[in-house]
Amino acid sequence: MLTKLVLHERAELARFPGYWDPERVPKTDKLVLLPIPDASTRTAALLSEQVDWVEAPSPDAIARLKSSGMQIVTNIYPHICPSR
Repeated sequence: MLTKLVLHERAELARFPGYWDPERVPKTDKLVLLPIPDASTRTAALLSEQVDWVEAPSPDAIARLKSSGMQIVTNIYPHICPSR
């Protein structure tokens, strides 16, 4: 459940123990989502252990992340280009 929202800064979520399916209740107590739009900044946050994972790290840093023992998972990204 959403416990705190600061626009353009963070969203904090907490486990909701009353969830209807007890087998799918999260195992973590809290999740903090930080919007970091720049790939280099996301990667720097990951390397400095300010965050535990990032989506779409800087492509130039993939080799460094792998050599640090981090697991890189890739998937196809849908590219949506809105027409004007």
